Amino acid sequence: MVELVALKDFPKAAQFLPSHKGLKEDTAVELQVVECSYCGLVQLTNEPVDYYKDVITTAALAGPSREKLKAEFKEVLSKFPMANGRALEIGAGNGQFLSLLEDLGLDATGLEHNKKNIDMALSTGQKVIPGYLLDMFNLNSEYNFIVCNNFMEHQPNIKKFLRRIYQSLLDGGLVYISVPNLQRIINRACFYEFVVDHLVYFSRKTLKVALELTGFNVKQVYFKNNNNDIVIIAQKRVPRNMLAKKKKMDSIVESIRILVESLAGKGKKVSVWGAGHRALALMAIAKLEKIDFVLDSALFKQNKYTPLINKKIVSPEYFLSHEKCDYLIVMLPGSLAEQVRNYLKDKNFGGKVLYFCDEKIGLEM
Repeated sequence: MVELVALKDFPKAAQFLPSHKGLKEDTAVELQVVECSYCGLVQLTNEPVDYYKDVITTAALAGPSREKLKAEFKEVLSKFPMANGRALEIGAGNGQFLSLLEDLGLDATGLEHNKKNIDMALSTGQKVIPGYLLDMFNLNSEYNFIVCNNFMEHQPNIKKFLRRIYQSLLDGGLVYISVPNLQRIINRACFYEFVVDHLVYFSRKTLKVALELTGFNVKQVYFKNNNNDIVIIAQKRVPRNMLAKKKKMDSIVESIRILVESLAGKGKKVSVWGAGHRALALMAIAKLEKIDFVLDSALFKQNKYTPLINKKIVSPEYFLSHEKCDYLIVMLPGSLAEQVRNYLKDKNFGGKVLYFCDEKIGLEM
């Protein structure tokens, strides 16, 4: 961590408003602002406030602000249809956003830790799960769309927080996260916007990196609320399915094995040029036990044996002057195959040359 700035004489919490009797408890704190020297994420080293699991806001979502947000979510849902379905708002507060999500046709549920907020949301007919995300163990892969509005910046462990969101999404599901915009604070030098409640401060870049490192493909990043906030929309990354490609490789391997055995069965002498790791693996898994020799120009490989099928590796010079070969299969990547082609022509090689190009073996005309 790199220390950026120390900010003295700050209120000890955003929600600390002492009564007359509590004025003796009104002490200042110093905010220590640091930056990760690896990813650039800006954070406070201060301890989290004791209510960091709760949503604390006095803002009411009504009138033009509600319609504006509704239009924003409507555009997201139209642009990314995989988000339609079951939705979860993390840090749902008193449920204002939940009714908006329901208006858009989503089956919306809120997750909220603060009991007063929960009671208020339930009183208006909203579905709310009592609890805090990192304490929940029954949200696995249930939701198409997860919303987190200006709540993540309060969290002391961003990595765990985002990984829990990942685990709660269905494959291909979408997350919408908004956080305060660090760059605006820096550009305007309004450091009084730092607050002990907000432990993490994101720029566009660091927010994108945080999502990418925790299992998401970022779809869109934009600013809103007069650049006060950054919004990121990301999709749960699904592991690659390589089974179809494995079947394709198996067919390639089988075709090579059948070719070599067919040629050997006709009494033809077959050898391979190439003792690189790819060629060695291919010969082994194809069980090319009917080949005679393997050629390679690397001195340290010569007079050794290939793994598993145990064929002797010899120099090209020795091979061409001492051994008979009807078919030579070249298993070399890129321009090396072209170099071998020219070498064999120069040496007047009398056998047929086959070139393995990952997906097929081609006969030189």
